[in-house]
Amino acid sequence: MNLTQYIFENSRNLDNKIAIFQGDKKYSFSELYSLILKISRKLDDLPLNSDEKIVIVSDNSLFFIASYFGIIASGRVAVPLHNQFGEDNLKYVIDSCKVSCFFLQRKYIKKFDKYGISTKFLFSDDNFEGAINVFDLKNEEGAIVPVNEKLKLAVIIFTSGSTGMPKGVMQSSFKI
Repeated sequence: MNLTQYIFENSRNLDNKIAIFQGDKKYSFSELYSLILKISRKLDDLPLNSDEKIVIVSDNSLFFIASYFGIIASGRVAVPLHNQFGEDNLKYVIDSCKVSCFFLQRKYIKKFDKYGISTKFLFSDDNFEGAINVFDLKNEEGAIVPVNEKLKLAVIIFTSGSTGMPKGVMQSSFKI
């Protein structure tokens, strides 16, 4: 079972239960799940490998949560990074993971431009040239990719690199 499927198996159809409060807005579990499936579908439409590592840089938000679980739902690997991740560490992670797809909150785009990091596929929380706005995705929902949860990598969380280069901690879709 895919980690996203496991997390949302009992809540994905709850229209009347709030999953996220963000400012004055409220999002139900079913709205969140729908956005996750739209992201998964869009990733499936792109020429990405099934084990592609995809970086997320965002504040805690609907964008982050939907991106994180949408990437995992597509069978790809989410690589969430802290928005204060240093330049050398950022380049190291991108190079070592061979990242070509990014989910970046608009306010962190300049950081990538500043460091000269190329984004082949860019998803964001806003409309601007070269980015796919996750909130503008069409209503075509994808399906969650079934995986061997004991073998399939779902997430890589990098350490801060305070005593050297960051180390990636790998998490499979395996549930306890």
